Amino acid sequence: MEIINAYLETMFAPYPNTARLQAAKAELKQMMEDAYVEARAGGATENEAVGQVITEFGNLDEVAGALGIATDVQAPVGSDRTLPLAEAMDFAQERERTQPVLALAVSLFVLSPTVLIALQAPSWNPLGDGVRVLVGLAFLLILVAVGVAVLVKRDSDLSRFHQINHGHFDPSPELIRWAEALREQHRPRRTRALVAAICLWVCSVLPFLAAIPFDEAAPGGDSAILLWGVPGTLILVALGLAIFLPADWASEVADQLVKPEEEDEEWKDAPPLVRAVMAAYWPLVVTIYLAWSFLSDAWGSSWVIFPIAGVLFGAMSAFLGAWKAKDQQR
Repeated sequence: MEIINAYLETMFAPYPNTARLQAAKAELKQMMEDAYVEARAGGATENEAVGQVITEFGNLDEVAGALGIATDVQAPVGSDRTLPLAEAMDFAQERERTQPVLALAVSLFVLSPTVLIALQAPSWNPLGDGVRVLVGLAFLLILVAVGVAVLVKRDSDLSRFHQINHGHFDPSPELIRWAEALREQHRPRRTRALVAAICLWVCSVLPFLAAIPFDEAAPGGDSAILLWGVPGTLILVALGLAIFLPADWASEVADQLVKPEEEDEEWKDAPPLVRAVMAAYWPLVVTIYLAWSFLSDAWGSSWVIFPIAGVLFGAMSAFLGAWKAKDQQR
């Protein structure tokens, strides 16, 4: 019921607080509450009941005549870029369903170098240098591949919302009210998740700090022991992301619906696989840079990976541009 009350408040917020509008607001509130109770009694879930109520009563211009306030409100001018509320609600449900997939992919990217780094402690690891690097790189590439795969699947599931994804719409007052009400409904959960995630991120330095005494006590000062703390740090960071991202979907949806932004023209028409690879490209480059630097203690020369990666990225961008030009000529 809270989202219905919040939505009702935003519906009447743009208009003067006259006695007639106050009476109409109270009458509409009772109608919405009755419809909500009826929907719940019919077996609908809370979200389904709220959706039905907003769909039926959420447009003030449509119910103004029945409430006797048709002259008090002004209907918005129609537009070819108007986004139907039903489509926005469908988009929100799909984002809620696929948000854990995004959290999984991001967490996998963060966790991908953990084994590679952890295996660089020769004081306890019986494997040879070559085997350790091979196992670590295999683990890294597998996690990155899985992360890219789930991002491609998520992007495919959301691709049908072309108008929303590309920002090709003008938010109506009705849509803005619904989006803000959705944000407020899920704000408490998002706040709790954010607090938990921040605590984990702040504590993520503890595993690295805990490894320092063991490093100092090691014969000859085996600095590789410090690497034991890095996987622990990455695990805590990934756990924080896994907690926060699934709870952030409503705020992201509200931002996308209330303030639509035109998508970058360079990538908006690219296939889902290309978009996913480009999204993971620079995080993977940084991961390889850190792995190379830690494994070989080559901080003075490992920086060369960035200009090489930049050239490769430019080549891929040029290839994509040529592909788009060829596709447009068909």
